[in-house]
Amino acid sequence: MVSPLKSERLLSILRCPACGGSVRLNGQDHLACGNCKKHYKLEDRTPIMLSEDPPSLRFACDPATEGPAGGIRDPRPTKSPSFLTRPTPRSERFYAWWWWRSFNRPLITDRTYLELLDRVPRGSIGLDLGSRQRVRDDAITLDITPGANVDLVADGHELPFAGNTFDYIWCNAVLEHVPYPYRVASEIARTLKCQGMAFIQVPFLEFVHGYPQDYFRFTVQGLRVLFDGMEEIAGGVSAGPGQVLADLLQYYLTLFGDIQRRALLPNVWCVVPGALLFPVRLLDYLLRGRSSYWQWARGYYFVARKPDADFQIGTRFSPRGNT
Repeated sequence: MVSPLKSERLLSILRCPACGGSVRLNGQDHLACGNCKKHYKLEDRTPIMLSEDPPSLRFACDPATEGPAGGIRDPRPTKSPSFLTRPTPRSERFYAWWWWRSFNRPLITDRTYLELLDRVPRGSIGLDLGSRQRVRDDAITLDITPGANVDLVADGHELPFAGNTFDYIWCNAVLEHVPYPYRVASEIARTLKCQGMAFIQVPFLEFVHGYPQDYFRFTVQGLRVLFDGMEEIAGGVSAGPGQVLADLLQYYLTLFGDIQRRALLPNVWCVVPGALLFPVRLLDYLLRGRSSYWQWARGYYFVARKPDADFQIGTRFSPRGNT
């Protein structure tokens, strides 16, 4: 018999995002909360556990129209692109295939955080928050939108799990895309077990991507503030200035073509500068010991451990005027 959910162990750890109550299957196409009686539908064996006003979607808008905050419009041209410069299903598939196999892919020059993840015992309960890739076989994948590798659709600001659930949480290139990163950090800490580990990777000197839902950039010090009180295991530069320079030169050599829209012509042309600029990316291996190398990072990583079961982020913060 086929399980109604993609992940068989998911049902035992799910909680209602509205009230925190336990949920159970209600037929083959719904989950129901035993406490508040709220129902959550299943789509292609994936629970959709979003609140009525998901924080992650509050500032989502059509890039070509005025956004809800400040009336900012997409500065990109609204002229209809040609068949060579507009994305198509075929160019989307081509982009997804070649980008991660090409010279254009940023190099990870410090793999400490990946090595620490490998040391987590196999069979642990993990959460892959927002990467849509399933970083390990024992990870449950969660994202705000459905996908082939997504086990659960939910919001990182309102994780539908009980406290002290996960042995590790992987959060790769996600915090820049959430409007309230403090809340997501707090949810990560809440749902980790005592001594559970958070693996965080964020961009710094990287172009705006995932527009319009690209809000922030973080340093390692910023991540220490976000995860205040957690025990730092490691932190550093995941991708260095060689990746920044190569990315920038690539855009100049393509005359700032809209590579991110995954159209055919810009991405075919990117193969040429990508190959020419690959030696620039390799410079990071030679320069990573230099004193100011870290200040020009493309990305940073941060690995931290939850100190005890009752730990909550923000308990040491006291607003001005309060004691």
